[in-house]
Amino acid sequence: GEHGARGLYLSQHKEMLAGFSPNKKRIFEQIISIALSYSIKREEMSAELTIPAINTSYQLVNERNLSHIKFIVSLGLISDVCIPENEMSYETSNKLFTGTRVVQQSAWFSTAEEIDAQQFKLALGDSFIKQLTDNQSLVLGIGLQFGKENASHQIEAVKHSGSARLLQVV
Repeated sequence: GEHGARGLYLSQHKEMLAGFSPNKKRIFEQIISIALSYSIKREEMSAELTIPAINTSYQLVNERNLSHIKFIVSLGLISDVCIPENEMSYETSNKLFTGTRVVQQSAWFSTAEEIDAQQFKLALGDSFIKQLTDNQSLVLGIGLQFGKENASHQIEAVKHSGSARLLQVV
């Protein structure tokens, strides 16, 4: 497209984002070596993700020796963006859904013990199904975050210690 008038049509190139890592230094699979099981049902606007049991002794790389870890799973709806004719800024193809997402977090787990399998079921809700268009995509992602105990014995997240991965775009 003409410079300044290019759009981002994710709905036409969904396969390009599957497996995308937003982290350059801390790659998800280099931190935790597990095979995730997941699926998205576009027609139901839902997703399921299973994290198998984790032996932290050899399936987790904990370079900073932090005491806890948790998982964050999200399902979001993203619209194509473009610059309308005679306009100067980008707009989404459907403003109604901008920022629509559902997020679930696991509990904090000790990095010194085995972690049981975890299952996540996410759904955006029936109200969105009827209004879903071809220029919108569902994005399933996972993140992990390390934490440590503070002076009050509560676990708090440690900045710049986690990683993420976009798993599937439909």
